[in-house]
Order: sequence, then C-alpha cells, then structure tokens
Amino acid sequence: MPTLEEAIEQIRLGNREEGRLLLEELLEEDENNEEVWLWLSSVVETDDDREICLENVLALNPNNVVAQKGLEALQSGTFNANDLLRDVLEEEQAPEAAPPTNIIDAFNFDN
Repeated sequence: MPTLEEAIEQIRLGNREEGRLLLEELLEEDENNEEVWLWLSSVVETDDDREICLENVLALNPNNVVAQKGLEALQSGTFNANDLLRDVLEEEQAPEAAPPTNIIDAFNFDN
C-alpha cells in the first residue's frame, strides 16, 4: 500500500501521473482522506475532476482554506495547479499554532 508521502514525492519529482495513480490507490482504501483529495485535485486532468476533488475536500472539511481558494479559482477560470500545490505545501510546512494557555498558566506560583 502506498503512502501519501510517496505520492507527494512523485508529484514533487514531476511524476504527476505516478503520483495520481498512488493517490487514487490511497482513496480506494480511505475515500474520506481530505489530504489525498486535495493533492489529487492538483494532478487530475480536467476541471470537472478538479471540481469533484475540491468539493470532496470541502465536504470533509468546510474550513479548508486551500480547497476554498482552489474552487474559487476554478470557478473564475484562474485555476493553476502549481499555485494549488504551493498552497498545499505552505499549509503543510506552517508551524502549528501554540496551544492556548489556560487560566492556571496565567499565574506565577514561584513568587
């Protein structure tokens, strides 16, 4: 069974067809994988397929900003798969937000 990382590596190396095949195989195992649908949207061939992929992402997570932007670009005729890939990569590399502090953390008991 391939991994998402293997599919991403193929896409990054320019082997989009191989990456697409790996992503499709992953979806056969878990069709509710938001990341796989998002990556797949960047390597499918038609706008209809891109729209299906992005709508599946948003069905799983309506707050996915990358999918929202991709769908808006697709509907306005300005979709660019490379832009979507860049957004996905930036989203993956963004540092996670610090966990919120609780009220106990606001007090300094050492004084």
